[in-house]
Amino acid sequence: MSIQIVLPAIWILTAALVLKLVNDWSHLPQRVAVHFDTAMQPDGWSSRRVLSAMILVAAIGEASFASWLLLNLGSGSVITAAVLLGVNAVFVCVFWQIINFNAHGVPVRARWIVIPLLLLVAGFGVYMAMARH
Repeated sequence: MSIQIVLPAIWILTAALVLKLVNDWSHLPQRVAVHFDTAMQPDGWSSRRVLSAMILVAAIGEASFASWLLLNLGSGSVITAAVLLGVNAVFVCVFWQIINFNAHGVPVRARWIVIPLLLLVAGFGVYMAMARH
């Protein structure tokens, strides 16, 4: 997985999330759920402005950091690129679900969080195994 594929993928996912937020802004209530328990029921609340700031800072910050890291590492770290793409996918999936829950009442689906998270953990495990050799 090269940085020529990973960097655009990270920014496309991030842009899609930002567009989702902008598109659903008028549907978000003033008080939104921002945290969910293990049963995927909301247990933490905030304002929609704070949620929006969290999404923008986390998603754009992660994409910017990933870009900086990959451009400074060069093409030498395929596993790092895969792990950074996995981190971005987890962020996007989690925030997408939170927006959908608050704007449209769509239940949070654990599989859309757990699957990218498992892929991220697997990628990190491969990375650590390769780093030892």
